[in-house]
Amino acid sequence: MSDAELLHELLQQFPQGLGLSVAIETLVLLVGLSKEHRFKDRMTAGITLTCCTYPLVAMALPLLLMRAMGRLPFLLTVEPVAVLIEILLFSWAFEKPEQPTRIRNGLVICLANAASFTVGECLHYAWGE
Repeated sequence: MSDAELLHELLQQFPQGLGLSVAIETLVLLVGLSKEHRFKDRMTAGITLTCCTYPLVAMALPLLLMRAMGRLPFLLTVEPVAVLIEILLFSWAFEKPEQPTRIRNGLVICLANAASFTVGECLHYAWGE
């Protein structure tokens, strides 16, 4: 597959993938983040954290790295980086340093990413890609 074909495929999948990821991760964050955070903040976090990292994971890095690394090494490298970015963004935007639920919230963000990743991979293999 040429670079142009890969870009075309990624662009076609981007809107549906982003929508699905936002829906899954937002639901997990709404339920799992500590109640110290208002509903509005949990909803905002679900949308913005995914929207910050999804373009990187789904568009930019595949074009730069997947061909050189292969799919599995790419996923094992990029997914943890996305989780770390989301935890750092959440901590910066929504938490105070003395907040006792920081670890819990970080784990919930990991769970949200794992859930959307799992659904995405299941769909990827179900569609035979």
